[in-house]
Amino acid sequence: MAFKALEPQLVREHELLMRRLAVQEAAGKRADANAKAAAELEARRADAKAAAELEARRAREERQHKRHLAGLYTGAAISTAMLAGGVYVAKDAWWLAVLLCGPSLVAMGKIFVLRRSDPSDMQAVSQVSRSAASAASQP
Repeated sequence: MAFKALEPQLVREHELLMRRLAVQEAAGKRADANAKAAAELEARRADAKAAAELEARRAREERQHKRHLAGLYTGAAISTAMLAGGVYVAKDAWWLAVLLCGPSLVAMGKIFVLRRSDPSDMQAVSQVSRSAASAASQP
């Protein structure tokens, strides 16, 4: 008799426990779904960031390439002009031809094409300039 009175109480507790378990399982599934969605969102953000960095790197490389080509063309034009000017004035002013076609031609080419200037280049240019100027001033 005591068992029969206790039985409805046990059934209610069992149903309550089963409902709690169902709620916990549903909450766990929602948490898993939220975690999965957050992971996917993070992966998409990482992909977008990597794509943006790749695009920025490509743009930077393209700008560097254009700049290098501009320096190459400028260096070629200046070197050609200096060489042509040196050849043109060679019969009238040989000292000016030496200045235009000597180490200064190589130094200008290095500055524009290679984008570097060594102190030895500048010393050679100044030395040739001094010797050409002193030779030109002599009768």
